[in-house]
Amino acid sequence: MRTRCIPLIVQCLAFAGLMLAAPCAGRAELADLFQSGLPDWVMSTASDVGPSNSWGTVDSTPAMLGDTFVGLLDINTDNDGILSAAQIPFPGGSNRLVIARNNSALVRDRFYVAYEHTTGALNASSQTVMSNGANLDRTILGLEKVFWDGQASLEVRLPFAAQRDFTFSRFSIHSDGEFGNVGLIGKLQLVKTENRVVSAGVGLQIPTGGDINGEFDGSVFTIENDAVVISPFLAFAATPDSNWFYQGFAQADFTAKGNTFSGLGQSTEFDSQSLLRLSGGGGRWFFRKNHGLMRGLAGLVELHFTTTLEDSDSTTLVSNASAQTLSNTAGHQSVLNLTSGLHLELPGSANARVGVNVPLRDDQRFHDATLMVQVNIPL
Repeated sequence: MRTRCIPLIVQCLAFAGLMLAAPCAGRAELADLFQSGLPDWVMSTASDVGPSNSWGTVDSTPAMLGDTFVGLLDINTDNDGILSAAQIPFPGGSNRLVIARNNSALVRDRFYVAYEHTTGALNASSQTVMSNGANLDRTILGLEKVFWDGQASLEVRLPFAAQRDFTFSRFSIHSDGEFGNVGLIGKLQLVKTENRVVSAGVGLQIPTGGDINGEFDGSVFTIENDAVVISPFLAFAATPDSNWFYQGFAQADFTAKGNTFSGLGQSTEFDSQSLLRLSGGGGRWFFRKNHGLMRGLAGLVELHFTTTLEDSDSTTLVSNASAQTLSNTAGHQSVLNLTSGLHLELPGSANARVGVNVPLRDDQRFHDATLMVQVNIPL
């Protein structure tokens, strides 16, 4: 595992341990850690800070922070025996639709902004230049609206990403990443009680973003953003008591239409691999109250597993002494990422959240770490 990732993973695991240990520590033991004692908002628990109709019920469950960058697209070029290779961002915004990102099994009227800064993504290399990574900055504007007597919702996601470029002595790729692919998520609550909810739905990613363009020794290629991705999913959330909560998502991704790969005077269609995403996590309220600026603070820990369901498509364009191959070079892959963070409740049922996402498998990793910031405003 890369050395720079170890501190982040240690911090996340230490935070998880704190969450698990918190209920076992009495208030006296906690106060002993500070000679002056702790302020009342720290010492208060979710069960002793005043009335609220939703505290202790599933309606009080925070959304998951979610998963981040998973890249499964590579291009390999051979120009008269000189080899180059790169991880290619998905056309239209660098990533496919992740239902669990800033989402839950509950339906809610809300507007939100989500920002992500990913380091060490999209590595590229050639025979003459060592591998190098890039940083990705991505912002998502989202709107979820409840209908059908509060049983269903429709969510719209509008992603914006910074430009992603790699430039080597013989090889480069460029992607205009201003406006990405629009995501639509329909959700229906199948079962809901005071302490649990189960939902199902489908997501649809529409190719509204830009293309990927590349060049090597004057020979250009393009990956046109044509793919339509359909993502059925199941979700659940539960609150066994007023302090703890658990939730998860199961999502499948199927490509209904592939992207067009063009170069060397030729073009062909490339279908991305189908995926299965399993996300599970939980958390604990450290305190809740019904007055002041900080109305509640919760910790969250999540695991996100993504695996391919089929072998990778592979297509090669050949002209004279040049060749371009688009595929997932590693073939079948299984990615395991950890997300840990804090959820802060604000007046008016708004909330702000911050978290860090890191890969747990050194041989199946597509980034070093991602900082995640999310703000939700109820409508």
